Amino acid sequence: MSTEENKFPKIFNDQKFTELFSIFDQWFEDPLGSFFVHQIKVDMYERGQDLIIEADVPGVKKEQINLEWFPDGLKITAENRSELEETNQKEKYYRKERFFNRRERFIPLTLVSSPKNIKARYENGILRIQIPKYNLKQYNRKMIDIE
Repeated sequence: MSTEENKFPKIFNDQKFTELFSIFDQWFEDPLGSFFVHQIKVDMYERGQDLIIEADVPGVKKEQINLEWFPDGLKITAENRSELEETNQKEKYYRKERFFNRRERFIPLTLVSSPKNIKARYENGILRIQIPKYNLKQYNRKMIDIE
Protein backbone atom coordinates (compact mmCIF):
# COMPACT_ATOMS: atom_id res chain seq x y z
CA MET A 1 0.00 0.00 0.00
CA SER A 2 1.29 3.45 -0.82
CA THR A 3 1.51 6.17 1.79
CA GLU A 4 -1.30 8.06 0.01
CA GLU A 5 -3.70 5.15 0.55
CA ASN A 6 -2.80 4.96 4.24
CA LYS A 7 -3.87 8.59 4.75
CA PHE A 8 -7.42 7.77 3.66
CA PRO A 9 -9.50 6.80 6.73
CA LYS A 10 -10.25 3.09 7.00
CA ILE A 11 -13.88 3.79 7.80
CA PHE A 12 -14.54 4.66 4.14
CA ASN A 13 -13.35 1.21 3.08
CA ASP A 14 -16.17 -0.40 5.05
CA GLN A 15 -18.79 -2.32 3.00
CA LYS A 16 -21.64 -0.17 4.32
CA PHE A 17 -20.02 3.00 3.04
CA THR A 18 -19.28 1.36 -0.30
CA GLU A 19 -22.98 0.54 -0.73
CA LEU A 20 -24.00 4.04 0.34
CA PHE A 21 -21.60 5.68 -2.09
CA SER A 22 -22.81 3.44 -4.93
CA ILE A 23 -26.37 4.68 -4.35
CA PHE A 24 -25.19 8.29 -4.64
CA ASP A 25 -23.18 7.41 -7.75
CA GLN A 26 -26.26 5.90 -9.40
CA TRP A 27 -28.35 8.97 -8.62
CA PHE A 28 -25.79 11.40 -10.01
CA GLU A 29 -25.32 9.30 -13.14
CA ASP A 30 -29.05 9.39 -13.96
CA PRO A 31 -30.89 11.60 -11.44
CA LEU A 32 -34.32 11.44 -13.08
CA GLY A 33 -34.06 8.04 -14.73
CA SER A 34 -35.87 6.13 -12.00
CA PHE A 35 -38.58 8.82 -11.85
CA PHE A 36 -39.81 7.96 -15.34
CA VAL A 37 -39.42 4.19 -15.09
CA HIS A 38 -42.42 3.68 -12.83
CA GLN A 39 -45.08 4.70 -15.35
CA ILE A 40 -46.75 1.85 -17.23
CA LYS A 41 -46.30 2.09 -20.99
CA VAL A 42 -49.52 1.84 -23.03
CA ASP A 43 -50.64 1.62 -26.65
CA MET A 44 -54.15 2.76 -27.57
CA TYR A 45 -55.97 2.12 -30.82
CA GLU A 46 -59.46 1.60 -32.23
CA ARG A 47 -60.69 -1.72 -33.52
CA GLY A 48 -64.22 -1.75 -34.90
CA GLN A 49 -66.55 -0.37 -32.24
CA ASP A 50 -63.98 -0.71 -29.44
CA LEU A 51 -61.10 1.25 -28.00
CA ILE A 52 -58.21 -1.10 -27.20
CA ILE A 53 -55.58 -0.29 -24.57
CA GLU A 54 -52.54 -2.55 -24.28
CA ALA A 55 -50.45 -1.94 -21.17
CA ASP A 56 -46.97 -3.39 -20.63
CA VAL A 57 -46.80 -4.91 -17.14
CA PRO A 58 -44.13 -7.63 -17.34
CA GLY A 59 -42.85 -9.47 -14.30
CA VAL A 60 -46.07 -9.41 -12.30
CA LYS A 61 -48.89 -11.89 -11.78
CA LYS A 62 -52.50 -11.15 -12.66
CA GLU A 63 -53.32 -10.91 -8.94
CA GLN A 64 -50.80 -8.07 -8.56
CA ILE A 65 -52.60 -5.83 -11.08
CA ASN A 66 -55.51 -3.53 -10.24
CA LEU A 67 -57.70 -1.88 -12.85
CA GLU A 68 -59.97 0.88 -11.49
CA TRP A 69 -62.62 2.83 -13.35
CA PHE A 70 -63.27 6.47 -12.52
CA PRO A 71 -65.80 8.77 -14.23
CA ASP A 72 -62.90 10.47 -16.05
CA GLY A 73 -60.68 7.48 -16.84
CA LEU A 74 -58.98 4.22 -15.92
CA LYS A 75 -56.17 3.65 -13.45
CA ILE A 76 -53.81 0.69 -13.86
CA THR A 77 -51.66 -0.24 -10.86
CA ALA A 78 -49.12 -3.08 -10.67
CA GLU A 79 -47.32 -3.97 -7.44
CA ASN A 80 -44.55 -6.50 -7.16
CA ARG A 81 -43.25 -7.58 -3.75
CA SER A 82 -40.53 -10.15 -3.29
CA GLU A 83 -37.94 -11.34 -0.80
CA LEU A 84 -34.43 -12.61 -1.28
CA GLU A 85 -32.82 -14.69 1.43
CA GLU A 86 -29.25 -15.85 1.17
CA THR A 87 -27.00 -17.74 3.58
CA ASN A 88 -23.50 -19.12 3.29
CA GLN A 89 -22.20 -21.15 6.22
CA LYS A 90 -18.69 -21.36 4.80
CA GLU A 91 -18.29 -17.60 4.43
CA LYS A 92 -20.47 -17.03 7.53
CA TYR A 93 -22.89 -14.49 6.20
CA TYR A 94 -26.63 -14.08 6.07
CA ARG A 95 -28.57 -11.66 3.92
CA LYS A 96 -32.28 -10.99 3.63
CA GLU A 97 -33.68 -8.29 1.37
CA ARG A 98 -37.16 -7.15 0.49
CA PHE A 99 -38.10 -5.52 -2.78
CA PHE A 100 -41.15 -3.46 -3.64
CA ASN A 101 -41.97 -2.05 -7.05
CA ARG A 102 -45.11 -0.10 -7.85
CA ARG A 103 -46.03 1.17 -11.30
CA GLU A 104 -49.18 2.96 -12.30
CA ARG A 105 -50.82 4.83 -15.11
CA PHE A 106 -53.98 6.92 -15.32
CA ILE A 107 -55.60 6.98 -18.75
CA PRO A 108 -58.12 9.81 -19.25
CA LEU A 109 -61.33 8.56 -20.89
CA THR A 110 -63.98 11.24 -20.91
CA LEU A 111 -66.47 9.41 -23.13
CA VAL A 112 -66.93 6.20 -21.12
CA SER A 113 -70.16 6.37 -19.17
CA SER A 114 -70.03 3.02 -17.36
CA PRO A 115 -67.51 0.29 -16.53
CA LYS A 116 -70.01 -2.54 -17.05
CA ASN A 117 -68.95 -3.36 -20.64
CA ILE A 118 -65.19 -2.96 -20.13
CA LYS A 119 -63.26 -6.22 -20.54
CA ALA A 120 -59.66 -6.90 -19.51
CA ARG A 121 -57.32 -9.84 -20.09
CA TYR A 122 -53.73 -10.36 -18.90
CA GLU A 123 -51.41 -12.58 -20.90
CA ASN A 124 -47.63 -12.72 -21.39
CA GLY A 125 -46.97 -9.43 -19.58
CA ILE A 126 -49.60 -7.47 -21.54
CA LEU A 127 -52.84 -6.20 -20.02
CA ARG A 128 -55.35 -5.80 -22.86
CA ILE A 129 -58.38 -3.64 -22.09
CA GLN A 130 -61.35 -3.51 -24.45
CA ILE A 131 -63.74 -0.57 -24.07
CA PRO A 132 -66.86 -0.05 -26.21
CA LYS A 133 -66.65 3.32 -27.93
CA TYR A 134 -69.05 5.99 -26.83
CA ASN A 135 -72.08 6.23 -29.10
CA LEU A 136 -73.83 9.59 -28.97
CA LYS A 137 -76.98 8.15 -30.56
CA GLN A 138 -77.71 5.93 -27.57
CA TYR A 139 -77.83 8.88 -25.17
CA ASN A 140 -80.52 11.51 -24.96
CA ARG A 141 -79.04 14.80 -25.97
CA LYS A 142 -80.58 18.12 -25.24
CA MET A 143 -79.56 21.48 -26.56
CA ILE A 144 -79.14 24.14 -23.92
CA ASP A 145 -80.21 27.70 -24.63
CA ILE A 146 -77.61 30.34 -24.05
CA GLU A 147 -78.84 33.57 -22.50
